[in-house]
Amino acid sequence: MAAKERIDLLVLMTRTLEKLLELRRLEMLAAQGGDEDEAETARLREELLNRLRSLDARRQAGPALFETETGAFVGDAATPPSDGAAPTRDAGEQAGAAAGTG
Repeated sequence: MAAKERIDLLVLMTRTLEKLLELRRLEMLAAQGGDEDEAETARLREELLNRLRSLDARRQAGPALFETETGAFVGDAATPPSDGAAPTRDAGEQAGAAAGTG
């Protein structure tokens, strides 16, 4: 991985963490009866998931965290794959996902 790619990945990870912290704060306020806007919370949640999908697509090895076709989180699957392992990416999927993000 080139230096620029590492920097881009670190920036994306930092922004994702910032959004996660902001979402957590909004959810905590909502749980305490705060008057935070539900639409804002939903928007932040969706933005966070998009960033996580982007990070997952940039990973070069290991099991995928999100389904390629649906974008659904693998942990939400009702039944695991027959071998019990999370779906993995082949080289073509990795190249296509990396080219389509960013």
